[in-house]
Amino acid sequence: MLILVFPLFIAGCGAGYRGEVETSIANEDWESALPHLKLAIAANPEDSRAWRELGRVRLGLGKPDAAIEALTRSDAIDPDNSETLLYMGAAHEAKGAFDTARGWYESALRADGLSFDQRAKLRVRIARATRESHKLRAAELMKQPNEISPNTVAVYDFTPSDTTSPYAALSKGLAAMLITDLSNVSSIRLVERLQTQALVQEMQRSAGSTVDEATRIRAGRMLGAARSVSGSLNLFAGDEVEALFYVVRNESGEYAGTGSSRGAIAEVLRLEKEIAYGTIEGLGITLTDSERARIGKIPTTSFPAFLAFSQGIDLEDRYRYLEALRKYEQAVRLDPNFEEARTRLTTISGTQSNGDYSMDTDQFLKAVNTGGGATRIGPDGSPGLGARQVGSTASAGGFAERNLFGIEPGSENQNTVIPPVGAGAGGATITVTVPVRSP
Repeated sequence: MLILVFPLFIAGCGAGYRGEVETSIANEDWESALPHLKLAIAANPEDSRAWRELGRVRLGLGKPDAAIEALTRSDAIDPDNSETLLYMGAAHEAKGAFDTARGWYESALRADGLSFDQRAKLRVRIARATRESHKLRAAELMKQPNEISPNTVAVYDFTPSDTTSPYAALSKGLAAMLITDLSNVSSIRLVERLQTQALVQEMQRSAGSTVDEATRIRAGRMLGAARSVSGSLNLFAGDEVEALFYVVRNESGEYAGTGSSRGAIAEVLRLEKEIAYGTIEGLGITLTDSERARIGKIPTTSFPAFLAFSQGIDLEDRYRYLEALRKYEQAVRLDPNFEEARTRLTTISGTQSNGDYSMDTDQFLKAVNTGGGATRIGPDGSPGLGARQVGSTASAGGFAERNLFGIEPGSENQNTVIPPVGAGAGGATITVTVPVRSP
């Protein structure tokens, strides 16, 4: 009799464990959830949700390696489940593997199933993982520098002559635009700005000194950059500005090119183009017609928008993300076609406080689980992360984000569930039918 009853008991647990597990996870009573999940997996080893929830429980218990084992099983059974991918990212982040974590988070962002609010929070986490990854890499480069690559270029922020000026942040906006322009040149490999910045900061911490040209040259060599580009921004009375740039051969420390451009501060983007062409000449590169055309494109004709964008970059660098978000919003309001500002706004659009970037993985998962104001529909038709009442649906990459900026809806819908967009959001709410199957 016992032999017959026991399998029936196991089979019953396979269908009825979810309520107990969800309650235990909601209360962070990780130990209580374990026996239910083990019985469910014993009853059905192909239950991807049970494996996924086991991974979440193990994360809560502080066992990221064991969590990854369970989540790997879940992913093998049900590939591309956004919840599994997100937990995978959190597990790797808990181990300090920020580069790997970022890859999993980006996969979760591409997958269907997360609400608009959850996607926004996830973008914030990706931004954090990116910065943390660069910090770790900077520490590694201090011990083991990269080999010099002849086509690699590092671009540093320009140095303002007056750091107290309301225009001082333009020095960072100029560098950002110069990087954008140089990225259009196929023969150049650029070091990421955040990586350059992280290494310079690490060198500052180690030596306890300020950043000077010698520091930048040393950093360029560690980064494997054959040449570095830096400069200064001199601010004058009467709203005049002079931008100077230097192209340096990092191995020898010799200048490969220098130049300057001066004019009204409102014409700073025209000056940036002159700097870009001068820099490319200093690098000894001949542009193709298409490269020259792309570089010649002015990102915005609004000086106030560019100033707000530059201030946003500066605030981000100082970990004042909520204020940076407001600056990017201002830039996009002033010029809805300012793509670079829109990109930065999208990246940190989920920021609700500066503390969002200092959350540990458990705090982050709790924020994602309770956020959204929308139902996340899983591949099995069941509610997943942050399950709540279904709102309206729209594109994660098109309408939903662009509505925040007052831009007309796009057409690239992805069946992402988001709350209804209120009046004045920049377009009418679009409803997309999401098929739901019974679990």
